[in-house]
Amino acid sequence: MWAAFCGPSNWDALFHDAPATQKYFDSTQNSVGAAFDAAVLIGMEDAPVDIATFYTGTTAMWGLFTSAGVPQKPYYAFLAFTELLKGPKRLAVDTAADSPIRTLAGISADGRTIRILLSNPSDQAHVLRLTLASLPWSGAAEYQEQVVDERSNLQARSAPVTRAGSTLSEVMTRRSVVLLTIRAVGK
Repeated sequence: MWAAFCGPSNWDALFHDAPATQKYFDSTQNSVGAAFDAAVLIGMEDAPVDIATFYTGTTAMWGLFTSAGVPQKPYYAFLAFTELLKGPKRLAVDTAADSPIRTLAGISADGRTIRILLSNPSDQAHVLRLTLASLPWSGAAEYQEQVVDERSNLQARSAPVTRAGSTLSEVMTRRSVVLLTIRAVGK
């Protein structure tokens, strides 16, 4: 994906073209890198991968943090994935086969919180319609949206209360990550 994004068709050309090299490394640290990392983490859930490691967390050009220890956009994609894992039971998500949006969902052990991780690594915005079907609780649910994009670092945005059978509309900006948290209201 990175070579396609940057233009050159091989690594040798990339590292001999200073502007392309700069564009490549900058993209690994902004929302492009965050959306790519989240899409890869989501994709590995269905891949025959037993162990995967991230190249580096703190140093050089591929780190999750700057040399001063400040989190970069990909850090927030990894944080969103970690939050998703608080719902250890995986849920089925139906998406169009040709959609660039990558999706993964899970439910908490107590069955009262659902988290949905969405990644849009494409360069176009997309509108998703999420139907809340077969919720394990009756009654209302509240949901929260957390976004990683050029302007946001996984800040929470509360949304209105909804019910099972409702359809949520989610605008996925280009090269972004969204974590939706849906919780049962009341007992």
